[in-house]
Formats: sequence, structure tokens, C-alpha cells
Amino acid sequence: MRGARVVRAFVLLAALLALAVVANLCVGSVAIPVADLVGVLVRGGEGPAAQVVWTIRLPRLIAAGILGGALALAGLLLQTFFSNPLAGPYILGVSSGAKLAVAIMMVVVLGRAGTVASWMGVAAATVGSLAVTLCVLLASRRIRTSSGLIVAGVMVGYLCNAVCDFVVTFASDASIVNLRNWSMGSFSGTSWDDVRVMAAVVLVAATCVFVLSKPLGAYAMGQAYAQSVGVNGGAFRVAIIALSSVLSACVTAFAGPISFVGIAVPYVVKRLLGTSRPLVAVPAAFLGGAVFCLLCDLVARTAFAPTEMAVSTVTATLGVPVVMWMLLGRERARVRTAVGCEGRESVGARDGAVVTSSARADALLRPDDDGDASRQNVLEAQGLSVGYGGVALVRGVDLAVRPGQVMTLIGPNGAGKSTLLKTLAGSLEGVSGVVRLCDKPLEGLSEHERALRRAVLLTGALQTELLTCEDVVGMGRYPYTGRLGVLADKDRAKVHAAMGLLEVEDLAQADFMQLSDGQRQRVLLARALCQEPRVLLLDEPTSYLDIRYQVSLLRTLRALARERDLAVVMTLHELSLARQASDWLLCVKDGAVTTQGAPADVFVDEVICDLYDLEPGTFDADTAIPHL
Repeated sequence: MRGARVVRAFVLLAALLALAVVANLCVGSVAIPVADLVGVLVRGGEGPAAQVVWTIRLPRLIAAGILGGALALAGLLLQTFFSNPLAGPYILGVSSGAKLAVAIMMVVVLGRAGTVASWMGVAAATVGSLAVTLCVLLASRRIRTSSGLIVAGVMVGYLCNAVCDFVVTFASDASIVNLRNWSMGSFSGTSWDDVRVMAAVVLVAATCVFVLSKPLGAYAMGQAYAQSVGVNGGAFRVAIIALSSVLSACVTAFAGPISFVGIAVPYVVKRLLGTSRPLVAVPAAFLGGAVFCLLCDLVARTAFAPTEMAVSTVTATLGVPVVMWMLLGRERARVRTAVGCEGRESVGARDGAVVTSSARADALLRPDDDGDASRQNVLEAQGLSVGYGGVALVRGVDLAVRPGQVMTLIGPNGAGKSTLLKTLAGSLEGVSGVVRLCDKPLEGLSEHERALRRAVLLTGALQTELLTCEDVVGMGRYPYTGRLGVLADKDRAKVHAAMGLLEVEDLAQADFMQLSDGQRQRVLLARALCQEPRVLLLDEPTSYLDIRYQVSLLRTLRALARERDLAVVMTLHELSLARQASDWLLCVKDGAVTTQGAPADVFVDEVICDLYDLEPGTFDADTAIPHL
């Protein structure tokens, strides 16, 4: 069903592109009939029509298509990286940074040499866009909300525009005229030399973006999940910054700042496809950007002929309603999600422990037998100190987890349980000490090697876009797929087996964002199992769940640990659940592991009262519930 929709979307985009090409070549101050156009393109010639087509319209048309596709790809990259549908090159100030750099270059070079080479404009714009992208990236580490990040980008853009106006103050009259014409945004005046340069830059960058489809897909679940399945976060971040900067810079250098294409086109294209999977969204976004800019350029040339409008004026006029529609659509989607969650509470989840439904599913999901290794500790920490910025929050941790064992970290809020879990998972670097995963030092394993041994289930509400539950579970196969992340028959079989095991197979085609919290946890656990780990690490897996889903999820974890020799390490706040679900407990308080042992040894009045600073006698060791 979705495959047919994708095919229809590409057919529609190709048809629109063909119509836009013909219209741009035929319509203008000199009208050229289609029959004459075919003759000019096939036979060439030296008449007025041939002159108009080959020296004016065709280079301009190709430039609009290439640069429109580049803007759409830059927007798609930034939206995926920042997990924000409003993160386009224009909104985040990237285009303004490129504009400032090109303005400075034009004032300096035109004042001295009188001419500007194409490569100089691209180089200057790349430096400017890269600088702004890095500033926004640094801001994103401190500003956690989407609205705050957008405001920061807008402020950076205003600052760049202010500095640009200051530079223009000291420019010559000729430079001011050139800067004004260029800053309005236009594809006019494009030469074949310009086309060759922009084609080389954009097509190489676009190819690199397509090659990154696999990690881009993983980033749809957020940076933490992408890293947990084997994405090299540092290298990927550098690639995204470089590619988005080059694409935005190339557009700004040749056509000036053009607004809203990078926001509107990816949004519309993904809705047209019915999915945000990069393998199809990347080429579709490029086609969509080309179509959009070709149509906008046609309107700019012909709407008030012979006066020509700035193409950025047209893109803003057509793009702003799309952005408003996007914002209203997100609010409608939020309401539908809330309603859908209520309606789906009873679907795809049953009480009781989930056990293997068939020998085939058992064979599909069981990790490869490592012989004697399966009876050894699969996760160990020795003298481990964890924290942030080299400052230890929890010190001197020693622990060991065997296959089939469930270990739970308990303790007061802020004690460092989640920090310890993230360090054991490898997403946070330890301050000192050693972590060994499957008898190998964690720090010596690559992200890919870690993903083959452990899986992570994090707390917090995920914000995915147009991903089905089957898409989400399939991301667990990331470490096993090829360059583009295409699932083979074996991978699909494991996806279906995992969903069947967690009893969410009837939700396969449901939008992940329209599930209840309990169903999402089951889908995410299926994703983790699909990764075929030896160790499963979970940060507060019962958060947001009612008691029914809490009990069901923990029963499932215990059953999986027993049946698949899976080591489970998790953090919990509910002491009664921790007592029943765990084989071993670590009590974390005041920067250290104060006690560890079996539930019978830990759940005694003096240990729990000391751990949570309760008055003696206020804790019932039999029920793990305090007396009120």
C-alpha cells in the first residue's frame, strides 16, 4: 500500500517537473510554441528562438532546478538533525550568514579586481553558512525547545543582516547596485559556466546526502537512539553540517538568499509520500525543490511582465501558507494523537508475560550461541566513576551482570542512576574506571560493535514524523543492514518475529505517534530485541505507564531474560515493582553505590530507610511500600 503511494508520488513529481520545464522554456516575453521548442532543442539553430532558449532560458531553468533541489535537501538535513520541521536554512539564519560572507567578498573583490569568479562566491558563502550553522549547533546544546532554537536562528539572521547593511554603507555605488540586485534573489543572468560549477557542487553533495540515508533514518528516532544502533555521532554531525552548509552556500552564491523553500518543500513532499524514510524522501525532496523553484521563477518572470519580481518574494508568498498549514497540522496531529491513544489502549497489548509463540520466532530472535561465553558476565564495571565534564557524580562502582539476570538501580532522584546507566551503555564517557561489554573494554569498541552487543531503551517522549511501528522496529536492524539500510528478507522476518513476540503485530502499519504510552514502550522494546543484543539497558521503562502496563512490561522483561539469556539492567522508582522484577539491586546515593545484593537482602527496613532518608519503621519490607 505505502509502496504504491510512493510510486504515485514520484510519478506526480516527474510530471510536474516536465510541465514546469516546458512552461519555463515556452512562456516569456518571446513566446515559443512547443513544436518550435522541440526543433530548437533537437536541431539547435541560430534564430531568435534558439538564442532565447540556449543562452537565456535553458541555463536559468537548469539553475532553478538544481538550486531549488539543493535548498530542499539542505532543509531536509537540518530538520532531521535538529528534529524540528521549522529548521530550514533561511529560518535558522544559515542563508543570512552566507549572504553576509558574499556581501563582504563582493565589496572587497569588486572594489579591487572589478570581477568576481563563481568559485569565489561559493567559497565565501560556504564559510558564512558554516559559521552560522556552527553557532546554531552550539546554541542547540543549551536551548532544548524547538521554539527557542528557532528564535536563536532568527536572531542570528538579524545580526548577519545588520552587519551586511553596515558593510554596504562603505561600498561603492556600483557594489551597492550589485548587492541590491543579488540580495533580492533571482535566477536571471545565469551563464553556462555558472551552471557547470553549481551542477558539480550540488550533484556531488546530493549524492553524499543520499548515501547518508541510513544514518538519517536512524536519526528520525533522535540522537541517543541513533547512537545506540551504531551511528557514529561525531562523524555524522560533521557530515550534516558540511553538506547543509555547502548546499545552502551554493544557492546563496548564485541566486542570492531564497526563503522558505527548505521548510515548505520537505514538509509537503513527506506528506505526499506518506513517509519520512530518507531513502525515498531525499530524491523526492530534490525533485520537489526543483519543481517549486521552477514554478516560482515562472511566476516571477511573467506575473507582472515586463517587470520581473524577485524569486524570493514568490517563494515566500507560496511558502508562508505552507508553514502556517504545517503549524496548524501539528496541532491537529497532537489532538488526533491524544484521541487515538485513548481509542487504542486495548489494542495490541495483553496482560501477562509475553513468551515465545513458536520455535521459529525463538530461532529468529535468539542471539548466536557463543558457547561458554554465554555463562560468563556480559557486563562488568570496575572502579567506575561517572559524571559530566570530568566531574564525578557517582564514584567507585563495581558490578557484574550475567546472562538471564535482571539488575535494577534504585535510589533517590538526582543520585546518578541514569548517568550510570548511560555510561554503561557507552552514550556517556566515564570519568575513570573500566566497563567491559561481553568481555571486551567498552571504550575499545566502535559504535557498530557496541550495537551488536547491547541495546538501549530510553525514557522520554519521542517525536517521530510519519513513521509506522514497523519502521521503528526495523531500525533495530541497523547494525546488520548494508550501506543504504535496506532490509533483506531475513531482517524483515526478524522484525515480524519481534513484533509478534511483543504482541504488537496488529499495529505494524499504525503511526507510532498515535499509540498509547504502553504500546509505544512495547514497540520500542520490540525494536531493541530486533537488535539481537546480549545486554538490554532501560532507563525508567515504566515511566508514563499505568499499573497494568507496568506489570505487563516487567513480566515481559523477566520472561525475555530467562528464555533468551538476556542480561537486563534498568532504573526504577517503583520499589514494589523493583523488588518483584529484579534478581539483583544496586542502591545509589550520595555519589556511591551504598548497597547491592538480592532483593531479600536489600529490601529491609534499615537499608531502604537509609537510602531514601525515611524515618525508621516507616517502610514495609514485605510489600515494599512505605507506611503513611
